[in-house]
Amino acid sequence: MTKTSWPEILKKSAELFSRKGYGATTLEDIARELGITKPTLYHYIETKSDLLYCICDQAVSRLLDRAREIQASDMEAEEKLGELIRLHLSLFSEYGDFASVFFAEEKELPERQRARIRSLSREYERILRATLRQAVEEGVFREMDVPMTARIISGMCNWLPAWYKRSGPLSTDEIASMFLEFVVRACERRPEDEAGGKDKQRTKSGGRERR
Repeated sequence: MTKTSWPEILKKSAELFSRKGYGATTLEDIARELGITKPTLYHYIETKSDLLYCICDQAVSRLLDRAREIQASDMEAEEKLGELIRLHLSLFSEYGDFASVFFAEEKELPERQRARIRSLSREYERILRATLRQAVEEGVFREMDVPMTARIISGMCNWLPAWYKRSGPLSTDEIASMFLEFVVRACERRPEDEAGGKDKQRTKSGGRERR
C-alpha cells in the first residue's frame, strides 16, 4: 500500500468524478486508483459527498478569492470585466477536473453543503454584477438589465468545458479576449443611446433640454 495525502485524494477523486460522473464513481474506485484501502480512505472522510463538497469548495473558493481582489482593485470596469472572464476560463485550464466537477455535480451535494457552496457562487455573481454597473456608471456600457447580462456572461464561461480542448488552437486567454470583445460590442454605449437620453430629458422638462 502506498502513502497518500489529502491533496492527492482530492485530485484523484476530482479526476474520477469528472471522467466517470459522481454517481458512477464509488469509494472503492477511488481507493483502488490511489493504491490504498477503503478503510484508509475513511480516515479522511465519512462519506463520498464529503469529497464532492471539498472539490466544489476548492473550485469556487479559488474563483472567488481572485474575484475579490479584482473587485477591490482600482482598474476601470472594462479591464475588471476582462480579468473576471479570463479568471473564469482559466479555472478550466488550470484547475480543470475540479472546475468541471463543480459545475456538473454541485447539485448532488446534500442540502446544507449545497447551500454554502451556492452562497459563495452568489457572491461571485454579485461581483460580476457590480462590475457591469460600474461600466454603466463610467459611461462605457449603456443602461441594461445587469442581472440578465451577468447570467449571459456566466453561461458563456460555464459552457467552455463542453467544447474546449487544451490541445486546440486557442488558449483560454485568447478565448477570454474574444468573449470580452463580444460583451463590450453588445453592451457599449452608442450615439443613439446618447440621443435617446437627451430626448427623455426634453420630455421631462416640457420639451426643453435640461442644462
